[in-house]
Amino acid sequence: MTISNSLDNQQFTILNVVTITSSGSYTPPSNLLYAQIECCGGGGGSGGCPAVTSPPWATPGGGGGGYSRVIVDRATISPSVSITIGAGGTAGAPGGTSGGNGGTTIVGALCQATGGVGGGTAGLTADRTRSGSLGGIGSGGTLNCRGSPSGMSLRSGLGPSISGTGGASFFSEGGSSAFNNGPGSPGLNGSGAGGSSVSNGGAQPGAVGGTGIVVIKEFLGA
Repeated sequence: MTISNSLDNQQFTILNVVTITSSGSYTPPSNLLYAQIECCGGGGGSGGCPAVTSPPWATPGGGGGGYSRVIVDRATISPSVSITIGAGGTAGAPGGTSGGNGGTTIVGALCQATGGVGGGTAGLTADRTRSGSLGGIGSGGTLNCRGSPSGMSLRSGLGPSISGTGGASFFSEGGSSAFNNGPGSPGLNGSGAGGSSVSNGGAQPGAVGGTGIVVIKEFLGA
């Protein structure tokens, strides 16, 4: 197909999409005219729950990774640009530890996005809810956004308990919540992990956040 650029009236004959999920470098093709670069930080992990009988436990999810987007010409990224992919936050252990923060995704000096905050734990207290975790934030691009915060956990003194959902990223919804007795649910493409829950049963682990991602849309000449 042909896409007309309103800025200088160049004609793009090919649109190619490159998805990058591991750190390294990107080398633009020789016929690249412009590239739209999108980056997303890693999602926060969720906390684990210990074995309990009463009261129940439930943990919030991890926050979603931030997002940044920039459009550049080939000269800006030639001969190549380094890329660091932010890792997803670690899963909290079944004994009741918090999830880890997501890592920062960096595309050279062009744009970057921090990871979501890891989900905490819920102690055996009178509190019935635990607030969710903040999302990461993008910077350096022409469009910079914060990842969605995770959902809070809810629990009753007599049950049930419901963990928080993971925060969404630009590229994916977050991990799902767990009802009564269940482990955390992993994130995907920079989204946060869903939390774990125990009403009356064995310990449950949290889950890992989604690994960060870079998506490059190549506008190529003939």
